Amino acid sequence: MKDLSHSFRCLVIPALVLLAACGPPEANAPAPSQNAERGRAGRKEHVDSPTSELEHLTSLPYAEAAFDPDAHKSGVTVYEKGRAFEGLNFYSSLDLPAAFLLDMEGKLVYQGRGKTGGWYHVDLLPTGEVIALVKDEMLLKVDIQSNVLWRFDARVHHDHFRTPDGRIFVLSREERHLPQIHPKHRILVDSVNILSADGELLAKHSILELFRRSRFAFLLPVVAYRDFTKDDEAPEEVALDILHTNHVEVMDGSFADRSPIFAAGRVLLSIRQLNAVAVADLDQGEVIWIWGPSNLKGQHHPTVLPNGNLLIFNNGHAKSSILELDPVSFEVVWRYRDGKEFFSALRGSNQRLPNGNTLVTESDTGYVFEVTPEGETVWEFANPRINEKSERSSIWRMVRFRREELPFLGTLGG
Repeated sequence: MKDLSHSFRCLVIPALVLLAACGPPEANAPAPSQNAERGRAGRKEHVDSPTSELEHLTSLPYAEAAFDPDAHKSGVTVYEKGRAFEGLNFYSSLDLPAAFLLDMEGKLVYQGRGKTGGWYHVDLLPTGEVIALVKDEMLLKVDIQSNVLWRFDARVHHDHFRTPDGRIFVLSREERHLPQIHPKHRILVDSVNILSADGELLAKHSILELFRRSRFAFLLPVVAYRDFTKDDEAPEEVALDILHTNHVEVMDGSFADRSPIFAAGRVLLSIRQLNAVAVADLDQGEVIWIWGPSNLKGQHHPTVLPNGNLLIFNNGHAKSSILELDPVSFEVVWRYRDGKEFFSALRGSNQRLPNGNTLVTESDTGYVFEVTPEGETVWEFANPRINEKSERSSIWRMVRFRREELPFLGTLGG
């Protein structure tokens, strides 16, 4: 299905009331003892305009590149051997139908390519196959020679997650008339699609219905009384994006003894417009846990850590941060933030590495950096894709692998 943004205007609707019902404020969290400057002086902070938040959030589709005053930077710009976690770095540049695997010095080790793009989230399998998301069009799988093995055509977006049994959970959206939410405008309804390892649709769950059937339904914005058209628009030309889900992850049950929240098969979601991270039980058909309103702002990529905590990329208003949340006590036990130098308004990702460091994808700017628990930068990468206007292409997410996790490299002589 093709991107409908050319024929419809999609309006991102923030929640009208944000309640601190699910934990203490992030502001009480301990900060790292150090925050190293990463040397990108001159990059301007984002400041919210005096226009309404509603107007501020009507700029979809997102830009896929950003002006960089440090346009001369390219590839690996910081690398402290012995302090950075050694591995291979896999990422996609949003302007290309391709994904790249680099060593720690930025040398290309492997790449997967397609004919349609750019690619958003990409998943590298131990066989060298790549599962790639083309926003609002398809999810596809290519083999080690970049031949297409299958494609799932749907208005997929943002994220997908592969379980150990090979199933793939991917987000999609479609426009529906839902008079109970708005009598005139269409609603963008997010869903979790469950695919087989061969890309066949097995099940589909409406995230909106998961909320509406739960005790957290009160968090959904009330929009029925407003007319969101402007100029000569007809109501049916405007779709309201009241959830804007941007992450899906399936729990494996490793920490179910710590809390029932972590039961195997439950799904971890990030709902950007509610400023909330949620856990849903798809069998039960509802959201069962939530945290974030009044603590988060436009967050991305909550992911379960080996200790059972959640690592969350909190985009923020003008400064971003990385939070480690204990989901049982609601305590933020670790936080990284780097003042004016760290901000990604619309996207972002994080990965806790085996040595305790954290790999941060500052997606909008096209930078990735690795920080120690104390907040010191020990590795940095600048997307080499820069145009003649000094605009650096965005990176959806970088993932670092141990070389032994990718046995296919042996067949390439890597």
